[in-house]
Amino acid sequence: MAFFYGKLKLKFTKYLHKYVKLNKLKRSWNFLEKRSSQNQKQAQIDSAIGEKSVHVFNDFRDFLATGNIVNFAVGFLVGNALSKVIQAFITDLFDPIISKITGKSVLLVNQKLVLGARPDSNQLGAFY
Repeated sequence: MAFFYGKLKLKFTKYLHKYVKLNKLKRSWNFLEKRSSQNQKQAQIDSAIGEKSVHVFNDFRDFLATGNIVNFAVGFLVGNALSKVIQAFITDLFDPIISKITGKSVLLVNQKLVLGARPDSNQLGAFY
């Protein structure tokens, strides 16, 4: 009888090992199927993003190739220089003239203009 139970136990153990391996294989296959569908969705998203980034890069390359970057740089430098000229005009020429007319020292940077009845104010000399 012990021999029969031992043989039955051995068969049951082999069957159980096959069943467990098969279930593990099925679970891993299901995981791989889910993973592949997620990868396909991600691949579609990546391709859409990649196409847009390539399009933006191509537009930037065309912008550089047309020579507009030189015009942009010159415009930026001229605007910066003009800003400094206007600031120097206000602080070095306009403020002293206003000070002589009013009889007191006036710096437009420190002056404020109240708009309406609200306490909001804009600084005249500093545009921020």
